[in-house]
Amino acid sequence: MQHKFSRVYGCPSNKSGYDGTALFASAYSKSRNSPDLLLYGACGSPPTFISATAGNDIAFFVELDGYSVENATAQVVWQAIVKSASRDAFANGIQTGPTYAVFKSTDEIRSAIVFNATNCETAAYPSQCSITYAPILYNVNPSSPVKAQPAFDWNKPNLP
Repeated sequence: MQHKFSRVYGCPSNKSGYDGTALFASAYSKSRNSPDLLLYGACGSPPTFISATAGNDIAFFVELDGYSVENATAQVVWQAIVKSASRDAFANGIQTGPTYAVFKSTDEIRSAIVFNATNCETAAYPSQCSITYAPILYNVNPSSPVKAQPAFDWNKPNLP
């Protein structure tokens, strides 16, 4: 599948919302206005991709060395997590060529999407970027959102 980002989210423009800045990999994420992948950047800085865009969303990226979108399997992706858990996938900016994976967990969606940038102009604003992508995991469970354990608190320190 192909997708083109026509501008960067986070830098003021005459457009509002996620128009041209976001990939919605399902009709459900579109209906919730919860992007699966967002081209994000502050004005004047290189853009990056983010996926955790709200509240208690959790997402992280890994680079899949030596794999394309077409041959990246769930097993390859999970092995890459262990190998690159401490690396920033975009430490050197968005690169054309490498295959990346994003993992996302929200109250209602669990997803893993592999992608690579096929044509990115990120040196000046407005930046543009096209990707090739494939969802390898996409579960939606709107009727049973995940609930935190009663003792859980994002701001509470862990005690021994």
